[in-house]
Amino acid sequence: MDKSIDLEKVEAVFTPKGNLYETFVDCRYKDVEIPKGTLTDGITAKKIKIIYLFINKYDPRVMTAVLVHDVLCERGEYEKADRYFKERLPEIWQKTYMVKAVKRYHDIKGFENV
Repeated sequence: MDKSIDLEKVEAVFTPKGNLYETFVDCRYKDVEIPKGTLTDGITAKKIKIIYLFINKYDPRVMTAVLVHDVLCERGEYEKADRYFKERLPEIWQKTYMVKAVKRYHDIKGFENV
């Protein structure tokens, strides 16, 4: 993926695909390579619908943080996923709550790095 787009320099890399979002270019964040065609469901808060009153789940700055997090979680790299999620999220007032919620979810589910 030598011609991948650096997510630190661009935000919009998605196109809708049904209920999901698909990357339309190869992209990367630091050491995470994300191939074109990668799917994400965006922010998953099925049981906490009220969260959408406070967070624009379609904000591309948030979506790229979610994408990097999803890719790393699929690889079992939960600590790195949480760290990069926090780094990539924009400085919005909800950031602290989002980071804590993701970390808490991993703790409850018992996810550990492989």
